[in-house]
Amino acid sequence: MLKLEKLCDSLSYTQIAVSQYDKKLLSSVKIHGGIHGTIVIHNACPALKITQEQLIYQKLFEQLKKSGKKIILSISRFNTTQNSQGIYCQSKQQKNFPLTLEVAKSLGEDYQFIWIGNTGIAPQSLPKNIMLLGSLANAKAYLPLADLFLLLSHYEGLPISILESLSVGIPVLASAVGGVEELIKEGETGFLDYSHKADLISQKIKKLFASPQKLKQAMYAKAKKAYGKVIDTLVKLTKRSKKLAGVLPENVTIKIKVITIKACTHKAQANIFFLLVLTIASGHKPLGLPPMSCFKEE
Repeated sequence: MLKLEKLCDSLSYTQIAVSQYDKKLLSSVKIHGGIHGTIVIHNACPALKITQEQLIYQKLFEQLKKSGKKIILSISRFNTTQNSQGIYCQSKQQKNFPLTLEVAKSLGEDYQFIWIGNTGIAPQSLPKNIMLLGSLANAKAYLPLADLFLLLSHYEGLPISILESLSVGIPVLASAVGGVEELIKEGETGFLDYSHKADLISQKIKKLFASPQKLKQAMYAKAKKAYGKVIDTLVKLTKRSKKLAGVLPENVTIKIKVITIKACTHKAQANIFFLLVLTIASGHKPLGLPPMSCFKEE
């Protein structure tokens, strides 16, 4: 895959990284973003459209709220399996589910932890204040029903789930890994965890709930500002592509088609995306790329 990325890098006008963290990673393997270098555009997410049919667990959330519990929601995929000794374990450690269990135990039953996205065998010895709802369609629709979004991963890129939480004004507590630090401003849009220690995370959660409304308002404003910045950057890049194409009059609108390659990393997708933008704009077919049967339009 690295060879493909480097090939695309040599053919690209520019490259998009979803975070400063990813930009540094690309540079470390000598991928510099084509002719004009790598540009950082944070991930974005569409406005949440929620219907009653999507919320099969809505009554559960409402009952928990009425009972006075603070709902802490995690949306992330992970798989649990059973080893030869009958002990349940997490097959993929990225999302750090065991740490979430420790935090749930330390906070007690005033705090209800809900995890959406787990698959495999559900552990039998969960704390009473944690629920695993499995894989749900449109899981993000449950974000407005939560009081806090929690993501304690060992590593991340730029999580869409955090952006979705910010877009509906839900406070976030997340591990300070990957591009997460670029999304969360400590004490204003949520909290960052550098420790991976349950007791310190629990302290931050208690602090957050001391003034939840203030944090929600700050987060909503921050999210709106962040999305505005993303749109402005995309407009500038479109104009730059249009200028480079040269063959089109200024009053002609360029339709940018986002095309990705199956089974590629997002870094390779970013390279090829902008090469295709330029060739589509100038009316030529992409050169030096796999046949179009390898592509799918999103």
